[in-house]
Amino acid sequence: MYLLGGNGIQVKELQIELGNKKTSYEEFKYTLQSNYSINLEDRRDEITTNDYYIKVYEDNSLIKTDRYEEIPEENKIENAIKTYETQAGKQYKVELVIKLRDREYVLSELEYNTQDTEEIKGIYNKEDFLEIQPRGHYIVLGDIDLSGGTGNQYKFGNGNMYFEGSIDFNGYTLTRDAKATEPIINYLGENGRLENIVFNIKLNNEIEISGFYGLIYNNYGTIENIQINLIESTRVPNEQISLLGYGNYGIINKFVIDYKVPMYGGRLLVGLVSYNRENGIISNGYVKGENIKAIFNQQGAAISVANIAVLCSSNSVVRNIYTLTGIDTEIKEGANRYYGHIDSEIYDNSRLENVYSVGLGNTYNLNTGPNIWTSSKQLIENSYYFNNQIFSSPYNRKSTPLALWDTTFQNQILNTENAFNVDELVKQGYYPQLDMPECMPAQEYIDLPEVEDKDLPDILSMEVLESTKDTAKVKFSLNNPSAETITNIKIQNLQCTIESQEYNEGKSEVTAILNNPVICVSKYSVMSISTKGAYNQEYTREFEENERLIDVEFYREINTTDDWKNINKSPTENYILMQDLDFKNNSRDSYISVNYTGILDGGNHTIRNVNLEGLNGIIIFSRNIIKNLRFENINLEASDVKSIILNANIIENVYANNVKLIKTGDVSDNRQGGLVGTLSNEMKNCGINNVTIINETYSTSTKIGGLIAATSIANVNNCYATNVNIITKNNTYT
Repeated sequence: MYLLGGNGIQVKELQIELGNKKTSYEEFKYTLQSNYSINLEDRRDEITTNDYYIKVYEDNSLIKTDRYEEIPEENKIENAIKTYETQAGKQYKVELVIKLRDREYVLSELEYNTQDTEEIKGIYNKEDFLEIQPRGHYIVLGDIDLSGGTGNQYKFGNGNMYFEGSIDFNGYTLTRDAKATEPIINYLGENGRLENIVFNIKLNNEIEISGFYGLIYNNYGTIENIQINLIESTRVPNEQISLLGYGNYGIINKFVIDYKVPMYGGRLLVGLVSYNRENGIISNGYVKGENIKAIFNQQGAAISVANIAVLCSSNSVVRNIYTLTGIDTEIKEGANRYYGHIDSEIYDNSRLENVYSVGLGNTYNLNTGPNIWTSSKQLIENSYYFNNQIFSSPYNRKSTPLALWDTTFQNQILNTENAFNVDELVKQGYYPQLDMPECMPAQEYIDLPEVEDKDLPDILSMEVLESTKDTAKVKFSLNNPSAETITNIKIQNLQCTIESQEYNEGKSEVTAILNNPVICVSKYSVMSISTKGAYNQEYTREFEENERLIDVEFYREINTTDDWKNINKSPTENYILMQDLDFKNNSRDSYISVNYTGILDGGNHTIRNVNLEGLNGIIIFSRNIIKNLRFENINLEASDVKSIILNANIIENVYANNVKLIKTGDVSDNRQGGLVGTLSNEMKNCGINNVTIINETYSTSTKIGGLIAATSIANVNNCYATNVNIITKNNTYT
């Protein structure tokens, strides 16, 4: 029996059975073997017994201890192979042990698993590494230095070849320099995995370079447990430098970036990846070391600098990260500058959550930054900064450095996936470290910053216990080392009444009622904290506006059509409908013409009987959330009518019934959606029924949808449009 094109397969003792019964055969069994390479040198002739031991652990249980009395006279063993049978689906640890004067010493250890029963090959050196195959599985058993390569000499793969296997670097170093700018692995495929890497980078180029991507070009797989060390950097105007890689579409988890020297350049400088895109996830890491030095001015070019990513887009996620480095520049002029301690730009429904930065550098703009320079159509939660400035950006939150010493705060921000060692380290005065395998090098203990006002009362964190539209019960955690009584917490535009407090180990847990809001928004400034100590001595610590912010949502009631109309007068507030609104006799009062940035909660009530001529919708711009709202009997007719809500950010549980949109004028922007014209972020649990869209005007480009006319990388979930009637002519559709 032969296979066409092969060398042939010989089949022996082939038996073919006839009949309607199957013979029962013993299940096929196979044996896995692990080969361990032993390298040992006794330079001082201390092992008098000339022996060593191999200990094998299976799923954390010691299963074998073997003694080998074979150290030669020259006291050096090189690449002695020891073979052991192992089982599939197990976790193994192997230790090389010696005994000196009845004490055991572990010289080396190796961890691996047999989840995949395919062969795992050892990589001992550069030559072995350059022989990796696209679907191979490997474990590294020695440091690899790829310095000095030129062009594609040390590059694996191209646009048609992805690495779909796995490499466990086992804590060994992979070193490269900037003699070549190509990545080491072009594409890491969806099944590809790189882990347990110490990646040393030398930007030792004497002439500026452009387009340096250290390890990968695009990642579609998983990179986990990686320490990136920048160990050399020449002061030249580099651009497009990404220490790890160009684009992330997969998972990067548990990483440390250590700028042992400053990274020099002019534009597009980033510690991790240039772009985080299309559901890419970057999580659980920290950045330390020297500041980035973006000190060279490249005329006419956008200058983007960040530690994690220059641009996040397309439903990507960045979370559970802190940075201790800043950005320095000598460029003082120019509008196209985007500096972010975490990310510089975030767009297209991307999420940034649970991050903080410490320090600043000399480059910042108080209207943006410091964690994010610019953002649009995004979801950002818990982005804190610790420095002496107060930024007006809505995406970044200032907090007291005392919070860094608070295990509750550190766990809430960093440890949603239990990737950090927080409690033990913070209590001893150190920043959290990542929980990495034993094969990875020990992480540096980094001192938490000294706090000048550590003896003064301050807010560490706040939790909302209960809330209604205009009242909230909250619990404050306050720094209170003097064990004084907290007498008042003054909050701008809110009344705060302290109900109870409990002191323990330098902190006070204060329960308070917040009510009587002057304005109904989602963030409020704490203006002062008052205490009373010994001998009834009172003290008040004051804060600037936005220096200490708390998150709590209050809503202004809408009971009448006049209340609805007044949204135009205060478009930053949150509103909630308390009853249905009928605009049969005053339809023009339904028109919200301003840029609305608050939260609108319809309370599952209905806006009905709106008949508008000459106006292009009911709500023109919603930059926040509209939820729990109904529309019924809506008729809009105008030269550029678009939809009920022209521009929407997040829409939840919003429905419409009996809608008619008539467009009468010729305009270049020809979009009509039954419920939403342009959706920028997310729509879920929404629908429309009985909608007629009439568009008989001329346009070179027309976008019409029963529910939505147009969107740019938004999420739409569990939504519908039924009984849709579209009447058009003279249009070119897109």
